[in-house]
Amino acid sequence: MAGLASGVWLLASACIVVLVCFLVRDLARRETAEQQLRENKAKKQAMLDALPDLMFEVGINGRYYDYHSPRSDLLAAPPETFIGKTVRDILPPETANAIMAAIAQAHERGHSSGQQICLSLPQGENWFELSATRKAQLPGEDPRCIMLSRDITLRKHTEQALQASLDDKVGLLNEVHHRVKNNLQVITSLLRLEGNRSAQAETRTVLDEMQGRIRSMALLHESLYRTGTFASVELGAYLRQLCTQAFRTGARQNDGVQLVLDLAPVQVTMDQATPCGLLVNELVSNCLKHGFPNGRTGEVRVALTPVDAQWRLSVRDNGVGLPADFDTRRAASLGLQLVTDLARQLGATLVVGPGPGAAFSITFTSQISL
Repeated sequence: MAGLASGVWLLASACIVVLVCFLVRDLARRETAEQQLRENKAKKQAMLDALPDLMFEVGINGRYYDYHSPRSDLLAAPPETFIGKTVRDILPPETANAIMAAIAQAHERGHSSGQQICLSLPQGENWFELSATRKAQLPGEDPRCIMLSRDITLRKHTEQALQASLDDKVGLLNEVHHRVKNNLQVITSLLRLEGNRSAQAETRTVLDEMQGRIRSMALLHESLYRTGTFASVELGAYLRQLCTQAFRTGARQNDGVQLVLDLAPVQVTMDQATPCGLLVNELVSNCLKHGFPNGRTGEVRVALTPVDAQWRLSVRDNGVGLPADFDTRRAASLGLQLVTDLARQLGATLVVGPGPGAAFSITFTSQISL
């Protein structure tokens, strides 16, 4: 009997030892798990504290459930007044609508970003950029999302200052081009007055040609200040105006000559638009002056067309044509010498095409890559 009692005691002792071991092990595991949990929580809190953004947990109906803010002065209301309430309860209608749109987009697509809002805070107006991500939905939980709100007030003020500076510079450039155009018109008027006073037909012709060249440059400056775009010129539209103006001036003596335009749109720099305009003005004037003598009828065709990665600018007429031995390199007229120099300025070569009539063309590359 004593032996049985001793065995039972030993068995009970062993069970107690095993139980204690299990308890110790479980306690150690729990302590380890709790330690890891504390470390993870501390790590996540450190990450949250490092974020400069406001963070909100909001429902699809705009209700606030939780928040994190590195600065209390960026909150539109104290936390105790907005937790449990909706966006529309706290914020102005326009701002609330913008936030609700971001929430709806995040719920539908999983993510939303780029929406900007402005809030009137005690320290003044602050701008915020919103981004929202749909949160994994727990059982029994209504759909929610995590919304970040980043303070972009400094960036917004910088952008506004840059825009104001840009507007000032655009205004100055507009004024410069406007004054250049006006001064060129004054020069044109002076040349016209001198031409009217001259008794020599040759002098009047030279002065008329100079007026046409100056008008082509004045038209370019006018188009620049009217469009407000200075980095590039739409060459097709500019040449259309220029040809119409040159034709209206040069075709007074011959109503039977028609102008035909085939001008594709292309953006070029002002450094390219100026020689193109002068070149076309010279060639159109030359066609009207020499191509249709004695009231001959016909047409002058100006074309701007793409050729591979380049552009071909051509002026041709169906008039009397050029002499058989015509060579631009030996041309005596100032106009054709100027045309050759302008083509070289564009990095092109003036090509004289076959008849009937006179045909000139250049092929150049736009300095603006689109």
